[in-house]
Amino acid sequence: MSNRSANESIKGYIYQFDRSMIEILECENPNTEFVVEGVEDIDVIQSNLSTVLQYKYYEGTEYNHSEIKPAVISMLRHFVSLNTPQRSLVKYKIYGHFKSGQEKLKENFDVEFLKKRFLSYKKDKLLHTVQKDLGIDDTSLNHFKSALIIDINARSYEDQRAYITNELLKKQIPTCSTIDDAQMFFYPSATTAIQSLAIQKDVKKRRITKIEMIKIISNKEIVFNLWMRKSLDIEK
Repeated sequence: MSNRSANESIKGYIYQFDRSMIEILECENPNTEFVVEGVEDIDVIQSNLSTVLQYKYYEGTEYNHSEIKPAVISMLRHFVSLNTPQRSLVKYKIYGHFKSGQEKLKENFDVEFLKKRFLSYKKDKLLHTVQKDLGIDDTSLNHFKSALIIDINARSYEDQRAYITNELLKKQIPTCSTIDDAQMFFYPSATTAIQSLAIQKDVKKRRITKIEMIKIISNKEIVFNLWMRKSLDIEK
């Protein structure tokens, strides 16, 4: 892998963690539960309704349907795995940033567009659809489409980071009074918290609420002490 590809991959992961941070801190219900790296990048569990989200970040890439096609198929497979009552309790969202090409995706596309652009593939020179592979009819596919939200006009990496440090943390963390505090203490704490959840093997340990997240990242003293210790070591 080239350095450029590696850097883009790392940036994509950080973008995903930052977006997960936004989902948690923007949530109006402080007791809503989130699962980092659940069905998708983050799952939001509120009362009986779950929202499954996947993030895509391609700042140097023009949007094409193939870029999000695997995500749509993955979500459809999850949808099909549920029983009929459960299907009414799940929403799916793909949130992405692309360099250009957003106009290719119709705002209100129909089932035929979904099948042609996101669920079709060629095998042995024959055209197949994931819908047929999964054995579902157009009625079920319409149900899935109504539960699917695709937003490919997401903030850029830089704009998203600025929103977190300049606005969101100051608004959500009572002890965060300045942008410097947000950048030096609270953002690193929030990032560490998200990453620590993501690497847990047990899904139960990847769950967190907004209240719990704020409690973790509000501990400015611990972050400062670790930073100061490192600084003193360098000076010595």
